[in-house]
Amino acid sequence: MKIEDKLYSIGQAANITGVRPYVLRYWEKEFSLIRPIKGDGGHRLYRKEDIEKILYVKELLHQKKYSIAGAKKKLLEETKEKKRSASKVDWHKFTKELKRDLRSILAAIEK
Repeated sequence: MKIEDKLYSIGQAANITGVRPYVLRYWEKEFSLIRPIKGDGGHRLYRKEDIEKILYVKELLHQKKYSIAGAKKKLLEETKEKKRSASKVDWHKFTKELKRDLRSILAAIEK
Protein backbone atom coordinates (compact mmCIF):
# COMPACT_ATOMS: atom_id res chain seq x y z
CA MET A 1 0.00 0.00 0.00
CA LYS A 2 1.36 3.38 -1.01
CA ILE A 3 0.97 6.06 1.64
CA GLU A 4 0.40 9.54 0.24
CA ASP A 5 2.38 12.46 1.57
CA LYS A 6 -0.46 14.28 3.34
CA LEU A 7 -1.92 14.66 6.84
CA TYR A 8 -4.15 11.95 8.28
CA SER A 9 -6.53 12.05 11.24
CA ILE A 10 -6.14 9.46 13.99
CA GLY A 11 -9.06 7.50 12.51
CA GLN A 12 -7.46 7.44 9.08
CA ALA A 13 -4.08 6.49 10.58
CA ALA A 14 -5.78 3.67 12.49
CA ASN A 15 -7.43 2.38 9.29
CA ILE A 16 -4.18 2.50 7.31
CA THR A 17 -2.05 0.83 9.99
CA GLY A 18 -4.63 -1.56 11.42
CA VAL A 19 -3.91 -0.21 14.91
CA ARG A 20 -6.78 1.06 17.07
CA PRO A 21 -6.75 4.79 17.97
CA TYR A 22 -6.28 4.15 21.69
CA VAL A 23 -3.21 2.03 20.87
CA LEU A 24 -1.82 4.83 18.70
CA ARG A 25 -2.22 7.26 21.61
CA TYR A 26 -0.48 4.78 23.94
CA TRP A 27 2.38 4.22 21.49
CA GLU A 28 2.90 8.00 21.27
CA LYS A 29 3.64 7.94 25.00
CA GLU A 30 5.88 4.87 24.77
CA PHE A 31 7.81 5.57 21.56
CA SER A 32 9.34 9.01 21.19
CA LEU A 33 9.72 8.58 17.43
CA ILE A 34 5.93 8.71 16.96
CA ARG A 35 5.08 12.41 17.19
CA PRO A 36 2.02 13.47 15.22
CA ILE A 37 1.32 17.15 14.71
CA LYS A 38 -1.31 18.57 17.06
CA GLY A 39 -3.82 20.56 15.06
CA ASP A 40 -6.44 23.03 16.22
CA GLY A 41 -8.20 21.75 19.30
CA GLY A 42 -5.47 19.20 19.97
CA HIS A 43 -6.45 16.86 17.14
CA ARG A 44 -3.64 14.56 16.06
CA LEU A 45 -2.49 14.80 12.45
CA TYR A 46 -0.22 12.03 11.22
CA ARG A 47 2.29 12.55 8.39
CA LYS A 48 3.49 9.86 6.02
CA GLU A 49 6.62 9.45 8.17
CA ASP A 50 4.48 8.91 11.28
CA ILE A 51 2.45 6.21 9.52
CA GLU A 52 5.63 4.44 8.39
CA LYS A 53 7.03 4.55 11.94
CA ILE A 54 3.78 3.15 13.33
CA LEU A 55 3.90 0.31 10.81
CA TYR A 56 7.49 -0.44 11.84
CA VAL A 57 6.61 -0.45 15.55
CA LYS A 58 3.66 -2.73 14.75
CA GLU A 59 6.01 -5.07 12.88
CA LEU A 60 8.43 -5.19 15.81
CA LEU A 61 5.67 -5.88 18.33
CA HIS A 62 3.37 -8.17 16.37
CA GLN A 63 5.45 -10.02 13.77
CA LYS A 64 8.87 -10.05 15.45
CA LYS A 65 7.32 -10.50 18.93
CA TYR A 66 9.37 -7.80 20.69
CA SER A 67 8.12 -6.55 24.04
CA ILE A 68 7.55 -2.79 24.39
CA ALA A 69 10.91 -2.52 26.21
CA GLY A 70 12.62 -4.67 23.57
CA ALA A 71 11.19 -2.60 20.73
CA LYS A 72 12.35 0.62 22.42
CA LYS A 73 15.85 -0.83 22.81
CA LYS A 74 15.91 -1.95 19.16
CA LEU A 75 14.79 1.48 17.95
CA LEU A 76 17.42 3.19 20.12
CA GLU A 77 20.15 0.93 18.72
CA GLU A 78 19.02 1.63 15.16
CA THR A 79 18.99 5.38 15.81
CA LYS A 80 22.54 5.25 17.20
CA GLU A 81 23.69 3.18 14.21
CA LYS A 82 22.12 5.62 11.74
CA LYS A 83 23.91 8.52 13.46
CA ARG A 84 27.23 6.65 13.36
CA SER A 85 26.89 5.73 9.70
CA ALA A 86 25.73 9.24 8.79
CA SER A 87 28.79 10.77 10.43
CA LYS A 88 31.05 8.30 8.59
CA VAL A 89 29.48 9.19 5.27
CA ASP A 90 29.78 12.90 6.00
CA TRP A 91 33.43 12.54 7.04
CA HIS A 92 34.23 10.58 3.89
CA LYS A 93 32.50 13.18 1.74
CA PHE A 94 34.33 15.99 3.51
CA THR A 95 37.78 14.45 2.99
CA LYS A 96 37.01 13.70 -0.66
CA GLU A 97 35.97 17.31 -1.29
CA LEU A 98 39.00 18.60 0.62
CA LYS A 99 41.37 16.51 -1.53
CA ARG A 100 39.71 17.80 -4.69
CA ASP A 101 39.98 21.42 -3.50
CA LEU A 102 43.64 20.98 -2.51
CA ARG A 103 44.46 19.45 -5.91
CA SER A 104 42.83 22.39 -7.71
CA ILE A 105 44.78 24.86 -5.53
CA LEU A 106 48.03 22.98 -6.22
CA ALA A 107 47.27 22.98 -9.96
CA ALA A 108 46.64 26.75 -9.85
CA ILE A 109 49.93 27.34 -8.00
CA GLU A 110 51.92 25.23 -10.47
CA LYS A 111 50.68 27.29 -13.44
